[in-house]
Amino acid sequence: MFRIDDGNWAVDNAEPDQVVTDLGSTLRGVTRNSDVIARFGEDMFVCLLPLCNLQGGLVFADRMQDALEDFKKRTGTSVSAVMASHRGEGEGTSSDMVTALEETLMQAQSEGGDRVEVPPSGWNS
Repeated sequence: MFRIDDGNWAVDNAEPDQVVTDLGSTLRGVTRNSDVIARFGEDMFVCLLPLCNLQGGLVFADRMQDALEDFKKRTGTSVSAVMASHRGEGEGTSSDMVTALEETLMQAQSEGGDRVEVPPSGWNS
């Protein structure tokens, strides 16, 4: 899950829809053909990386951070990301996982943003 950090980005930018489109294009440029990217709310995207464990997700996040450097220069705003890996085994629903990701993302942004975090255990099997 990726989200634009600056809470005022839409007000501060003359073309907020273009910023979101730019973020989506940046994400798409780093993903594989089998990955799915979807806009999630006003300024968030969710990337589903099938057959990718947490370590693979961290490699993806490193590649993404490199790609987001250009995005930051173009738009003047940074992006935070959270990730989890789950095989569908054990307790918890997909809704629970999204809630954990959103909470971790808010925490990352409250700590200054421009970072990648992993939610507490339970979602990284």
